[in-house]
Amino acid sequence: MQNSTQMRAADWIAKRAIYLDTETTGFDAHCAMSLYAEHYGEWDGRRNSFRWQRLANAARQCRLDIPMNLHRASADAELTRRLVHNMAGGQ
Repeated sequence: MQNSTQMRAADWIAKRAIYLDTETTGFDAHCAMSLYAEHYGEWDGRRNSFRWQRLANAARQCRLDIPMNLHRASADAELTRRLVHNMAGGQ
């Protein structure tokens, strides 16, 4: 069972774009929010970039089921996985 500090850390990680040092970790991370913003294609001229979408909105736009426990680390991580899978051409 996780303690409250571990759960807060998991929530923080799940809700934010994480960039890792690929030389140290050997892991090439990408921001799912940035990828989806470009995929969705809503341009923000003021920021000169694609507009980020909320996770629930992105799920609706892709016709994905939204879990009842949205904004919990495990639910957000699973929904993000399904969203990335959808962008890659999966269902």
